[in-house]
Amino acid sequence: ADWSPISDRIVHVCMIDRRFELAVISAGGMLWRRLTSGGGCENPRWAPDGRHVVFTRSQQGMRQLWILDVNSGNLRQLTASSGGSYNPAWSGSFQERPGPVGTR
Repeated sequence: ADWSPISDRIVHVCMIDRRFELAVISAGGMLWRRLTSGGGCENPRWAPDGRHVVFTRSQQGMRQLWILDVNSGNLRQLTASSGGSYNPAWSGSFQERPGPVGTR
């Protein structure tokens, strides 16, 4: 499970019809919503924007990274590596960094 960056929701793995799916629950536990179907979903992590979740999905014996827009339900595969992808994580927010010394 993973708390959203604004601490209003928790994304978690649940078992539905003997398949691992993602769901989101409100911090107070009153609202619950299923996010995925098709199974094989694990290791969800919120993006710093609090809107997207990255996770691993196993299909045909191979784990890949996927991203889900929790608000719209849009789902997109991020990786297609033959070795599989595991344990996704987000870096901190991107900030503009100064260029090399002597440049502007």
